[in-house]
Amino acid sequence: NLGRINDAMSYYRKLVKDKDFIEDRRLIEETYYGLAWCYLKINDYKKAIEEFRKLTIFSEEPIIKTSAQINIGDVYQESGQFQKALGVYEKVLEEFPGNLYSDYIQLQIGLCLLKQEDLEASLLAFENLKRSFPQSKLRAEAVYYTALSLASLGNLKESAIILEDFIRGFPKDSLIKDSLIKKMYLLLIQVYIDAKDYSKVTRAFKEVGKRFAGDKDFSTRIQIQKGLFHLD
Repeated sequence: NLGRINDAMSYYRKLVKDKDFIEDRRLIEETYYGLAWCYLKINDYKKAIEEFRKLTIFSEEPIIKTSAQINIGDVYQESGQFQKALGVYEKVLEEFPGNLYSDYIQLQIGLCLLKQEDLEASLLAFENLKRSFPQSKLRAEAVYYTALSLASLGNLKESAIILEDFIRGFPKDSLIKDSLIKKMYLLLIQVYIDAKDYSKVTRAFKEVGKRFAGDKDFSTRIQIQKGLFHLD
């Protein structure tokens, strides 16, 4: 937490060699996790995967094994190895169907496909998440990435409708963070611009300016964007 990653790794490694440590299974699991995350902090993806993989072998808890495998998939995705990430995510769904992280895995599958610019497949993945997990806390992210996939495919009107409907219903959903709604507004404005619907661009800028008037940083960003399009 202090950012002293090398010191943290040194202590974790000492724990692994401690004889008393070997007898505490829970402590071993936490140490492997700690080491893995330290390696991630220094972008050593190979060693991070090695530590997560130890958990998949060592742990007797299905939820720990599942979480460790998902983390391996996430590391592959973060390092740009999207096909390997997809393979891991799909394996987890096959080996642990109905696990607690199924909605998260579905979102990550969609993101991998989106990053590979396999837009049709990513769209299907996000739609599947919304359909299969209607109560998921990740549903809002799936809505955003659905709209992004549609916009990337050139389906601007459909993308705008999805964003408009969700933003309109936002006050009723306390699970959604302001940061995601801001992203939705920015995407919606870009969709209007791409569609050359400048009256809606102006209206959206006014709406977002009013809605987030108290957020100085975001308001500044909006003003800069307005200036780029010569909007008052």
